[in-house]
Amino acid sequence: MPEKITKRLVDATKPGAKDVFVWDAEVKGFGLKVTPAGGKTYILQYRVEGGRTTAPKRYTIGKHGSPWTADGARDEAIRLLGLVKAGTDPQAQKTDARAAASVKADTFATVADLFIERYAKPNTRSWEETKRLLDKHAVPAWGERPVKEITRRDVNRLLDGIVDDGKRVLANRVLAAVRKLFAWAASKDYVQGSPCAGVEPPAEEQSRDRVLTDGELREVWTAAGGLGVPFGPFVRMLILTAQRREEVAGMRWSEVDLSTKLWTIPKERAKNGKAHAVPLSEAAVQILETMPRITLENGKPSEFAFTTTGTSPISGFSRAKDKLDRLTLEARQKAAQERGEALDEVQNLEAWRLHDIRRTVTTGLARMGIAPQVADRILNHVSGTVRGVAAVYNRHEYLDERRDALDAWARKVDALVNGTPANVVQLRTVAA
Repeated sequence: MPEKITKRLVDATKPGAKDVFVWDAEVKGFGLKVTPAGGKTYILQYRVEGGRTTAPKRYTIGKHGSPWTADGARDEAIRLLGLVKAGTDPQAQKTDARAAASVKADTFATVADLFIERYAKPNTRSWEETKRLLDKHAVPAWGERPVKEITRRDVNRLLDGIVDDGKRVLANRVLAAVRKLFAWAASKDYVQGSPCAGVEPPAEEQSRDRVLTDGELREVWTAAGGLGVPFGPFVRMLILTAQRREEVAGMRWSEVDLSTKLWTIPKERAKNGKAHAVPLSEAAVQILETMPRITLENGKPSEFAFTTTGTSPISGFSRAKDKLDRLTLEARQKAAQERGEALDEVQNLEAWRLHDIRRTVTTGLARMGIAPQVADRILNHVSGTVRGVAAVYNRHEYLDERRDALDAWARKVDALVNGTPANVVQLRTVAA
């Protein structure tokens, strides 16, 4: 004989070899399912009238316990039966809600965030630039759309808009970022295939060969003094070490030994995954010795040499580079004014990037007669001038030669900036 489902009855119902069902005496179709493992779940069995089938359907209300009690589950069953009477199928409604939630969860913006957190951050050093490109260009266009609905036409329209703004190379960068995202999304089954397949880069690019002249390098060094801390010392450290932008920006004090004048970039931060020892010239040491040490709120010193927050390395390179360009132009205009020349005829440095400093130093070392294998070691190039069998057996790191080369380079820069003899190092540093 059915009886009213109460807490006492629920607690008293024991599991069996198969699922045990207890049906309520008051609300038709309301019941309790007890699994062989002892799980207890409130259910509603109902029949949708007037449909293509009248087979009974079973709806899971929830497990016994918080928040579902016997009385609460019965009230929910009554509400659901009201929907059935009004012609609504509760199970179909639940399925539709789950599908809608799934679609919302898999929007482009959501998948883009997952891509950055789960792939780009752990595996790429340029993840911040990738995120910036996606956030500025792709997310505004597709953010709320289901990622699986984005097509090749959508990708081309996005790129066309960037090209129409006269930024063809930027369109290439956006395509590269979007292509990586969709390749990852396909590997995780968020999409069946990448909509970037077959999409050609909008611009043909040639490898850069921009090298600053001696005069331009002097102008950049001098203008860096107007940037202040930390960007001024950062630019000068790029010039003195020839290391990559992100590696210098992320320098930790724990990596630097000022007593031995050596900076060791750990393999986790090196682009090629190989730890790299960078000899520091006296000029580089002087820059680091004048850098202010930021103290965090917990009283501990910041681990970063170049930082504005103390908790992360510097960023915002584009803004710093724009200011650097303004300073070089102002210096040229001032010099022209002193010579009595027209200011409207003064032009700034030919377009250049911070990464061009690395190529400039390498070229300068070659002009000074530094052996190419030594320059390769300074740049931390895995496959350099020594190749084949010789590369297998040549494990010499040329540390002494690298130190001599960077010391000679620092003297060269000093002579350019200050006009001092090449054997004297008196590079001016940025005041803290």
